[in-house]
Amino acid sequence: MAPSDEKDPGRRVPIRTLTFAAKVAASGLAVIALMECALRLFPAVIPVTLLWRFDETLRSAIARRMDLPTKANTVILERDDGGPPLALCKPLARISFHFTDPGVVKTVVMDEGGFCNPPWCRYDVPRIDLITIGDSFTWCTSVAPDQTWTARLAILGGVTAYNLGMKGIGLHEYVQILKARGLAKSPRVVIMNAYEGNDLRDALRFRSHREGKGPGAATQRTAPSSWIAPLRQSSYVLNLLLAVMSSEEPDAQAEDRDPAGPREDFRYSVEGRDGPIPFNPRNVDRGEVVIARKLRAGEARLEELRPPLEEFIRLSQRHRFVPVVAYTPSAHTAYAARVRFEDPSLAELMPWFSAAQREFFDRSGRETGYVFLDLTLPMQEAAGDHIGRDDLLYYQTNLHLTRHGHEVVARALHERLRALGVL
Repeated sequence: MAPSDEKDPGRRVPIRTLTFAAKVAASGLAVIALMECALRLFPAVIPVTLLWRFDETLRSAIARRMDLPTKANTVILERDDGGPPLALCKPLARISFHFTDPGVVKTVVMDEGGFCNPPWCRYDVPRIDLITIGDSFTWCTSVAPDQTWTARLAILGGVTAYNLGMKGIGLHEYVQILKARGLAKSPRVVIMNAYEGNDLRDALRFRSHREGKGPGAATQRTAPSSWIAPLRQSSYVLNLLLAVMSSEEPDAQAEDRDPAGPREDFRYSVEGRDGPIPFNPRNVDRGEVVIARKLRAGEARLEELRPPLEEFIRLSQRHRFVPVVAYTPSAHTAYAARVRFEDPSLAELMPWFSAAQREFFDRSGRETGYVFLDLTLPMQEAAGDHIGRDDLLYYQTNLHLTRHGHEVVARALHERLRALGVL
């Protein structure tokens, strides 16, 4: 007679093992279900740096819920210089920011033209005295449209003005937007705002694109397996796990990596009234350090910035406006007297990088004919009065100008332009 299951120890272990495995699987499924529900209820907890790796359809749906920019609320501007596609905001697009800095504006709405302007900076007028072009330091990053330095300068100078700034672009793109939207308004003055942190990087990116070496040119993402694709289109948890496991980085941040060395540490602190104030806790904008090292090593040249500046001058001569280049320093340069970098090597490198760029813009202005206004000294002078957590010139997390920073820029520009007889 064959032994019963009860007396056969060889059959008891698999049954217990299967029972235990079933319990573990059930518990795992319950956890996954709870996580799925939580992520669907509170999608804002998903870091934006991971969200970009989600399935495109699901990512767009989540972005709309979080008021993040999507392809649906952008328009492509045709350009004549062979650069990469230039996406602008659609009219009345709603943009939200997910930063926690004191005083940050959470949501901004674009005007009827898709740019960041208050009601008194209108585009539907025959002529506009002052046009401003630039990147996110001209645009309304985490500040209201009426708090940008363009809007404040319009009031201080008693002139009509319009802000054509757009986030995530460089000098080549500034000129393209000016051609497409600014010249038709016959401005008397055009201010190009050059930002210390990334304009050289953007010029190098432009050249790489022209040479067919732009982001994504050599590599493409591997298509997901057929069985996982349907799940990826619907599951928040699966997308989050795949995003965490992925080693890819967004194209916009690819330059933040130094392939020849370890990851850069670009965190620093500013000595405030009540002790050190941490800046850049998320260690973003590392590309600024990478480009500074490349410039120091001779692997990058500031002459990359000259072509768009020369085109700016040609446009000013043809359309009879005063060309002005204003230089906005990075936060660590504005607070240079009080800054301490986590990486001690940056204490000498970053001031050198700032000085090299300012010297280039000054020399280029004298050679080509634009008015160069270096805002570094006014910002450094104002920094001594803005060293509390609630009244800084730059946000600690996203490193952009606060309302106070925009006000200092506007007043410095007004004073110097008035002294030159430009405004």
